[in-house]
Amino acid sequence: MKIVIDARFLSVPGMGITSYIEGLTNGIIDSKEHLNDEYVFLVPSGFERQNKNIKFETSNIPVVTMKQHLMMPFYLQRLKPDVYHYPHFDLPFAYKTISVITIHDLKYIKFPELFYRRSKEKSFIMRAVMKNSIKRSKKVITVSESTKYDIVNILKVSPDKIEVIYESCDSYFRVLSTSRNNVNVLEKLGIKLPFTSLLEYIDLTRTYAAFWRHSSI
Repeated sequence: MKIVIDARFLSVPGMGITSYIEGLTNGIIDSKEHLNDEYVFLVPSGFERQNKNIKFETSNIPVVTMKQHLMMPFYLQRLKPDVYHYPHFDLPFAYKTISVITIHDLKYIKFPELFYRRSKEKSFIMRAVMKNSIKRSKKVITVSESTKYDIVNILKVSPDKIEVIYESCDSYFRVLSTSRNNVNVLEKLGIKLPFTSLLEYIDLTRTYAAFWRHSSI
């Protein structure tokens, strides 16, 4: 089976989907379970990983653009995949071969105010694009039971079409030792155990408000 995985999001640093693609790409490259299948990764210029069992095709067609929808179907037609995995919700419009998409969350549909400008219009368009992509795809991968619940109940999709595949933890994260060096850092920052760490990139004010509203701390 020839499987084409669209890894063009590697050209967009700092996004959660970029981390997802990095983990997926590295995981398959390092795995020994793909020897019976042919894998082709669509990667941006500058991608340097090599593997004798995996082919890398350079594609600089920009993601999440109209240009992608116009050009990718012809590009994929040349590759002739049995399955095409697109790791986002906007599957190229004219692509008709068997495809699998990944939907990470429905935050912009559930919380359109996160768009700030023209939120209702953008949320409406995103809902329409997502439903169209789901309809045309063979399967939908999502990363949590929570997102599956949202897809089923908000977009009215059969749960049988959705597969929950949890994201693995990057090897960068590990249990810290209890060495004196770590204790010194906590003392220097005035942090007492236990503590909560929060990373956010949209709106910290609303995140904090929601946290304290629902927290029992």
